[in-house]
Amino acid sequence: MIYIKGMKTLAGIKIVKDELKKLKMKISFVGMGEVNIKGIFTSRLHDKLNKRLHKFDMSLLDTKEEKKLNSQEILVESICKVIFEIFNKYKEKPLYKYSVLISEQFNISYYLLNKIFKRIKGKTIQQYINTYRVNIAKQMILAGILNFSDIAFMLHYYDESHFARQFKKETGICPRDYDKNIHETLNN
Repeated sequence: MIYIKGMKTLAGIKIVKDELKKLKMKISFVGMGEVNIKGIFTSRLHDKLNKRLHKFDMSLLDTKEEKKLNSQEILVESICKVIFEIFNKYKEKPLYKYSVLISEQFNISYYLLNKIFKRIKGKTIQQYINTYRVNIAKQMILAGILNFSDIAFMLHYYDESHFARQFKKETGICPRDYDKNIHETLNN
């Protein structure tokens, strides 16, 4: 079993499957953040796959690193999982703020959760959510399945212009330019 960081959507699963096929690797299972590969997974294949995944803001995880998590890091990873679940559970913007949904999940004040989260991740929960949404949007743009308006809706933005502003703030370019640049790069 190999673990993949940044594999956050169904589009991400499709991207990983496609990259594994390009490397002629046989798989028995692909789930959110994990892949079971048939046969031998050599360090050469590891490096090739990791290089390909970096193009999509994903990377392979070292399982030894994952085992070294302390309790606060585990809490932060749990918060990240809740954020993932929020975006998979709510197809429309939830009625409650993310802060309420997250703090209720852990029965801990959002202020304390945010303080711990910032110490471990170096950014607030809201900053993480903003980055998370933009990274999912990048994967959706790469997959070419949805238009920008649908992406904005699925990622709980108020509208397409709010999505474009947030995307540009995170990446430095607007979604349309990103789409154009990434497809030009992939076609070369």
